[in-house]
Amino acid sequence: MIHTILYEGIKVFLYFVIGYFIKKYKVLNEQIISVLRNLIINVTIPLILFTSFYKINFLKEGPSLLVMIAGVFIYYGLTFVIGWVIERRNLLSKAAIPVVRYCTMFGNVVFWGYPICYALFGDEGIVHATLFVVIQNILKWSVGVSFFKHNREKHSLEINLSIMAMAIGLVANITQIQIPVFALRTIDKLGDITIPMGLIITGTSLYASTNRKWLRDSALWIIVVIKCIAVPFVFMLFISQIDVSITVRGVLLIQVFAPVHASSPLFIAYQKGDEQLASKAVLVSTFISMIMIIILTKFL
Repeated sequence: MIHTILYEGIKVFLYFVIGYFIKKYKVLNEQIISVLRNLIINVTIPLILFTSFYKINFLKEGPSLLVMIAGVFIYYGLTFVIGWVIERRNLLSKAAIPVVRYCTMFGNVVFWGYPICYALFGDEGIVHATLFVVIQNILKWSVGVSFFKHNREKHSLEINLSIMAMAIGLVANITQIQIPVFALRTIDKLGDITIPMGLIITGTSLYASTNRKWLRDSALWIIVVIKCIAVPFVFMLFISQIDVSITVRGVLLIQVFAPVHASSPLFIAYQKGDEQLASKAVLVSTFISMIMIIILTKFL
């Protein structure tokens, strides 16, 4: 179990390192990096969203999925309220607030959460983890986009594509439309490169932000404390008082303790936000989450 956590964390850091040196030695210029970023946001991510909504079996687990849904919305409600308070109190700069709200709300529930949930709970864990991912995708492309409404000019393309992809996938799921296996496998192959490519691009943005002062960024530590420590522990205390199955409790806690979403810098850069702050948050939160989830597994 601990080996799985360390393996996933090391993979994340290696992708960061590759991206860092790509930028340092100018293997790719900023124009090419921007094209790759747009390709991920506008093509590969919508395709992944489509297949995730098409494949999930919402009826398979019955009542346990209803409990899972309730837990997921309680978690997102808590993070939304915390972000709203930070914004209302003007605790950070206007540029930092949307990044903090986004990064504290959305975690790396696929690249990080799936392997750990599968290692602990097998196929049943994957079903429950997928439900968490589905809800996050809906909120990310609706609530998450709204955080950057003051930064955007005309960025409706990625919103329409992602929401349309989820809607089409859900309709195909409900109506049981048969999609050729080769088409699904092709999309899955695109999905295999999306997260690694996204992390590499995140690494390129880290190059511009690595200096002696970057760890002094108060917004960075607010993200890390809220995302990796405060909210997860409050949620853990809450869920421990409720009579739920070990699978539901375990999957919820693993996903809640996940670090900042790996594609956050891509998303935030496309929304004209502070990509460097998001990149630093992914890096630091991944390291902290490795420690926190190792501790968490002792109680599962």
